Amino acid sequence: MMKLHNFFIVILILLVFSSCRKDDTASSGGIYYGYDYFPFSAEAPVNVYKVTEINIDAASGVYDTTVYYLKQVEADPFSDDEGRSAIKLYRYVANSLQDSLWQLKDVWWIAKTDFEVIEYEENVPYVKLAFPLEPSKMWDGNKYNAAETLMYEITTYQGDSVVVLHKNELTEISKDYEYEVYRKGIGLVRKVYEEIKSYHNIGMGIPIEDRIDYATLVYWERI
Repeated sequence: MMKLHNFFIVILILLVFSSCRKDDTASSGGIYYGYDYFPFSAEAPVNVYKVTEINIDAASGVYDTTVYYLKQVEADPFSDDEGRSAIKLYRYVANSLQDSLWQLKDVWWIAKTDFEVIEYEENVPYVKLAFPLEPSKMWDGNKYNAAETLMYEITTYQGDSVVVLHKNELTEISKDYEYEVYRKGIGLVRKVYEEIKSYHNIGMGIPIEDRIDYATLVYWERI
């Protein structure tokens, strides 16, 4: 009987301890917000990406492909001018994973509220995620910058991944397609950006990807 009594005491202590811990993924009401899809701290994972950039100018015979590696490190938390929690995002580049020295490319920064993650890319703010995460949720990615409204949308939210569509515009002469994928506990794992122009073979039923005149294609993949 004494052993059983001690067992229940241990269980009670564990339950009290768990209830006192701060859960960064839920509000006090128990709503799951999904904060862990964008880790935000100096202890956040160091993410390394293989970046492939393709530039095409068919008329000039330009078909350039550049491959490099990008490392992003969150460090130096601070409060921004609006009193929001913020952290610097140090971005390093290398030509190969064997390079012993990564070159500092630039320093972006991230601000976080209970409802948004705002990433400042070259001092231009973009709302990367809006909380709580929900299937089909939409928000203005350009909410805090001077560009026109651009509605981001969660198109996939299952398992440990969230797909956020930024653009999906296709005509006979142009394609603008952009999305990002975030993984729980890691953050950004994939980014795709495709901007294509084509002014020939219009109406022939040929996919625009097969008749490119000009294009900028950028692909990030976490490794």
